[in-house]
Amino acid sequence: MDYLILNKTVALKYGINVSIILNDFAYWDNINKSNKSEHHNRDGKYWIYYSCKALAEHLGMIDPETGEFEYVVTPRQVQTALDKMIAEDLIVVAEKNYNRSKFDQTKWYSITEKGLSFFVTSIQQNVKSTFNKNDTPIQQNVKPIPNDNHKDNPNNNHFSTAPAHGNINATPVPDNRTRPDFKINIPDNVRQLAWDGWLQIITEHELEFTQKELAALKAFAYSRPKMQPYEVRATLTMIYGWAVDDALDVADALTRSLNTRTVVQAVMRKESDAKGQRIYDINQLNWIREQKIKQEKLEQTKNGAKNEME
Repeated sequence: MDYLILNKTVALKYGINVSIILNDFAYWDNINKSNKSEHHNRDGKYWIYYSCKALAEHLGMIDPETGEFEYVVTPRQVQTALDKMIAEDLIVVAEKNYNRSKFDQTKWYSITEKGLSFFVTSIQQNVKSTFNKNDTPIQQNVKPIPNDNHKDNPNNNHFSTAPAHGNINATPVPDNRTRPDFKINIPDNVRQLAWDGWLQIITEHELEFTQKELAALKAFAYSRPKMQPYEVRATLTMIYGWAVDDALDVADALTRSLNTRTVVQAVMRKESDAKGQRIYDINQLNWIREQKIKQEKLEQTKNGAKNEME
């Protein structure tokens, strides 16, 4: 994020970190309700889902001068703030696991009536931007998000943007970076052993990826051969959640992360309908991905049978 909104009433009553996160939750809650997102509407409530790390990275930013990522609120501070928000009945946490994969333990949160009550009156009177006073604050009635992807909008030549879903790293990523000139001397057998560890976890939990996604995951694993199993599991949880729930392009995200040496950040996958119009519906995008996986499996089976005959 390149700006933050601070609700002064919430900040004075519950603390700055709670104010920042509650504002963010209220924003996504309005977005999801305005778009009537079926994906986020479960059991009569609209939900936002984040891991503490993903939320902390979403609220942070990349310094345009140094290229280094900087936290505004650390993952530990996020956890403390969320616990306080739950205790104060500002949000509730889902008792069910709504994630498509039970392997994914990302928590889902819903802002309560008490939490929303801080945003009922004029937002203009109750919030203070920590950056520019001319920044537009959150509005009560948010319209569906337009297409702001920099590749589709010639007037946007600075940052790519992430879609409004929750459980995403929405920190902007500069699109004009070049691959850094550095080499790490690691034996190929060590890299392969690292990838074997990733494949073992993927197989154990029956995680399904496209061939393009697997190739990107392999390159990512090769670049980080010293990752511990728990780190690999956490990364796969995040990546798989993005791919199967959020319709995000994880292959592109992993590749850009390797090229820029920044945190992994994903944007929505690009697919077009029969009229050439870009598809934004999450369910439709995920259906397309599932069909690709099925087709690739079928081709692999055919190729395997053909090789056996030869």
